[in-house]
Amino acid sequence: MSGAYAAPELLRGDAHVSFRADCFSLGVVLYEILTGRIPYDGHGGKVGMLPNPVKSGLQLVPASTISPEREQLSKRIWRPIDELLEHSLAIDANDRFETSGQWLDAWNSAMTEIRRTAKPGTRKPLGSLIVDWIQRRLG
Repeated sequence: MSGAYAAPELLRGDAHVSFRADCFSLGVVLYEILTGRIPYDGHGGKVGMLPNPVKSGLQLVPASTISPEREQLSKRIWRPIDELLEHSLAIDANDRFETSGQWLDAWNSAMTEIRRTAKPGTRKPLGSLIVDWIQRRLG
């Protein structure tokens, strides 16, 4: 397991680990796709191993502020994406989505906003845009 992608509670060896750990890992991957960086200044889940992450100054920088694609999406689209990532990447597992259903609701909210903002007939279908965008990000 790679420390940057693993949830802090996994790295600590906590006895009870739930979907919230998977949620963190998924958030790291999504954040990296959107920004090209690992959250928490490259620490990812290892941020939870620091004595006091908040006092150390490590914060989750919203993807909308550092993504190379930030200018191509409106703030209206970035808002639900940033909220999804904020809840997925909370250092404390209790601050993350409790179930996959909650995570999917947040994901669907973000996707609904993307679809609502897209202008019909003037662009490629959304699926094609997303595939193109991911291919550009992954090089």
